[in-house]
Amino acid sequence: MKYAIAEEELGFFLGAFQKFGIFAKNDVLGLSKAIAFDTKEEANDYIDEYLGRDRGDWNIVPVETKGEYIDAIYLIKNGYHRYTHKMMDALPMTSTLIH
Repeated sequence: MKYAIAEEELGFFLGAFQKFGIFAKNDVLGLSKAIAFDTKEEANDYIDEYLGRDRGDWNIVPVETKGEYIDAIYLIKNGYHRYTHKMMDALPMTSTLIH
C-alpha cells in the first residue's frame, strides 16, 4: 500500500521542478505517474513542509501498488479518476492504428 497526495482542483501531485509543484491539471511535462509515499504521515509531512495547508484542499489517498511512483492506471483502478486530469493523455498507447 502506498499513498498519494491529491488536491480537489489540481489533481494528483506529480512532483516538483525548481520549487514549483507539478499537478495533474497543470502538468506540461506529460507525466503519467504520481509521487508515492510509504505512509500517510510522510505525505502529511510533505504537505506541511512544501505545499502548505493554506494553499489547497489536500487529500491523502491509499493506492494498492508498489514502487516510488504510482502509474495513472493504478490510480484509476483504485477509483481516483477524478484527480488524474491530463495524466490520461500521457499514457502510452499500445496501438496507433485507427479502427
